[in-house]
Amino acid sequence: MVHASERSRSSGKTTSRLRREQYRKKLDGLLKAADEGPFLGLIWATQTLQSGGEDAVRGALCSTMWPDALSAGKSQNSACSG
Repeated sequence: MVHASERSRSSGKTTSRLRREQYRKKLDGLLKAADEGPFLGLIWATQTLQSGGEDAVRGALCSTMWPDALSAGKSQNSACSG
């Protein structure tokens, strides 16, 4: 005879597995819809930040997101002012 608590645990594992599968399918769809360049840039920036390369990421973001501010010597964003 199976105890009620064992049935409950088994049912919880099934629910968790189904939720995980739903989220995996959703993530798969989002990744398929994402542009490759910006996604790879995000991965590079994350890895570089985790390795202590804040200045490299700041320079890359500022030069691509706010190039006019850098060429004018002023920044629209205080993070780009060095």
